[in-house]
Amino acid sequence: MPLDALFDQRSIAIIGASPKPGFPSRVPQFLLKFGYPGKVYPINPKYQELFGLKAYPNLAAVPDEVDLALIIVGAKHVMPLLEECAEKGVKTAVVFSSGFSETGEEGKALQEEMRRLCERTGLRVLGPNCLGYVDVSHKLVVTSASLMERLRDLDEVKDSSIAFITQSGALGSMTYGEAYRQGAGFRYFVSTGNEVDIEVSEVASYVIEDPAVNVVGLYLESVKNPEHLRVLAEKSARLDKPVAALKVGRSSVGKRAAASHTGSIAGSDQVYDAFFRQHGILRAKDMQELVDFLMLASCGRMVKGDRLGVITLSGGAGIMISDQCEDLGIQVPELSAADQDRIRPFIPPFGSAANPVDITAEVLGKPEILKPSLEALTKAENIDAVLVFFGLVDHMALRLIDDIHEVYRQTDKPIVVTWYAGSDEVMKKLSDYRIPAYRDPSRAVGAIRLLMEYQKRRQIQKQAGQAHAVAAGEPAGAGPAEAIREQLRQQIAAGKTHLNEYEAKQLFAAYGIPVGRSRLATSADEAVKAAEDIGYPVVMKVASADILHKTDAGGVMLNIRTPEEVRQAYERIVANARQYAPGARIDGVLVEEMLEADREVILGVIQDATFGPTLMFGLGGVFVEVLKDVSFRVCPLSPADAREMIREIKGIQILEGARGKKPADVDQLADILVRISRMATDLSDFVEEMEINPLLISADGQRLVAADGLIKLHAKK
Repeated sequence: MPLDALFDQRSIAIIGASPKPGFPSRVPQFLLKFGYPGKVYPINPKYQELFGLKAYPNLAAVPDEVDLALIIVGAKHVMPLLEECAEKGVKTAVVFSSGFSETGEEGKALQEEMRRLCERTGLRVLGPNCLGYVDVSHKLVVTSASLMERLRDLDEVKDSSIAFITQSGALGSMTYGEAYRQGAGFRYFVSTGNEVDIEVSEVASYVIEDPAVNVVGLYLESVKNPEHLRVLAEKSARLDKPVAALKVGRSSVGKRAAASHTGSIAGSDQVYDAFFRQHGILRAKDMQELVDFLMLASCGRMVKGDRLGVITLSGGAGIMISDQCEDLGIQVPELSAADQDRIRPFIPPFGSAANPVDITAEVLGKPEILKPSLEALTKAENIDAVLVFFGLVDHMALRLIDDIHEVYRQTDKPIVVTWYAGSDEVMKKLSDYRIPAYRDPSRAVGAIRLLMEYQKRRQIQKQAGQAHAVAAGEPAGAGPAEAIREQLRQQIAAGKTHLNEYEAKQLFAAYGIPVGRSRLATSADEAVKAAEDIGYPVVMKVASADILHKTDAGGVMLNIRTPEEVRQAYERIVANARQYAPGARIDGVLVEEMLEADREVILGVIQDATFGPTLMFGLGGVFVEVLKDVSFRVCPLSPADAREMIREIKGIQILEGARGKKPADVDQLADILVRISRMATDLSDFVEEMEINPLLISADGQRLVAADGLIKLHAKK
């Protein structure tokens, strides 16, 4: 059922309303104070009247239909009341009460009972343990948050175009307070609490469709339904409205005991980062940066690139801002000679027209030089946004701000102002003009970075086309998937936990991932025949799903060149393996061509608890084991995802041909990443982990071959 009844309804029942201090009185008082136009029914058997309204002993006694119920009672009383809501035909309930999954096992059981009720009855529930919500356009202030005491009237924030959805009520309300202090405020504020039913991404997907909303901010501790987050990202791209998130909980949730490097390196926060990058969701580093960006994006102006123009009265400030920009990957390009010539007549000879444009302190005696200089800078062809730096000068600040506003109105490029040590009057004037303004340049630069990052993500998404359809263009289950799934189903039923290397490579080859020429031999004679068919020299390895670290077991022999060496290697490998793991099942010895390579990479897939199959990519050897120079993406990948994933690692120059090496075929490598991501998506019900380590790259960069592979199956259920 959609969320219409949460935001657009004609009647509200407040169950547990009371004149006592706290939630029971603040919720109805705020609802009435801000002019909710619908009917309000206080429910409390102890009172005949509350807040000037007739009170009812229970929900059934209300003579009319009730669209929304607000529940403000102790946890142990909530379930019977939700049953009454369902019987009454109430569409949505907001449960403010705490005492559920956040409190322990008993509370978890109670919340699970609530979840089942929602599923059984179709009743939508916001909460429990939430702070409610605010919807300015419908005059809905359904919250007890003390921040609402600061507002005299919703008209103060009626022009806001920001929606903010949070899993933390307290922190969320503080964020609303900070945004309001900075002159922004939120059009929508929703606290989702424990999310028994309605969760952050679903709410955000609903409100982003409001034409009055330009940007959505999220505070996330976890994601319960990644599909809702994908839908939100798709709407963000379609409507060209940025979504920015502060995702907390960066510390590892615990490393799984994994057979592969991938499982030991991957952390949930890296996977969140990967998902956000893939789907164009911005990630703020802290709450201040999130608020700063929401203020900038709420103006509805977008950038076309990452080139910033800076205009300042202080040369030192220009240097400082340029340094900050370089740290964040923002260009501060020198203006063309023609653009400099347009600026130079307005500034003193000792100023600079290059960028940063230094109009110097002469502006204090000649304030009229600011406007034409700023106009010329905004018109420069190689400038996508402009940062104006001032400070103090209270005696002429309002005149200068008027001039900035005139230029702001004439351009569609974002203009951001930093007024260092600015008075409250100065900041309010900028806010009244709806010009994004900050007291510190680093905050302005941080907000601009996110805006430019959004534009970059949008370009990648456009290049990707159907970026998040199944990578090979076929539905899951097409091609080899169904036969392979049946094979894996039987192997899991038989108690198998891993595939041996030969079996794993057969599956990789079925998905078009290149593997070297190889044969499985079950005797020394078969090994000799295989070596002769493949061609010397060869590599020989033990084939056993029970021996994952073949080198440690003495199960790998390299550069074998004669039949006699093959026989000796076969016997030695089998003997070593039996000694290393006496109980292991040995399926034979794998005979493979000896591959020549001068670079290697690693590809690995894990099953993330939130997002499902997730791909890791990095350079092999020390780069992955010590430096952990890797990138992640959630499967399936588009070709654009794969190429960006490759470019993201710090050692990209090694693939591009550093120190005289031939460049690797990055397009072929991207294709392999797409194929393994498709494989991971198709087989996610059966495969827990898979890894190609190493994928070898030939000296000429043109041949890429999976030299070793691991596939771990889900445990038998």
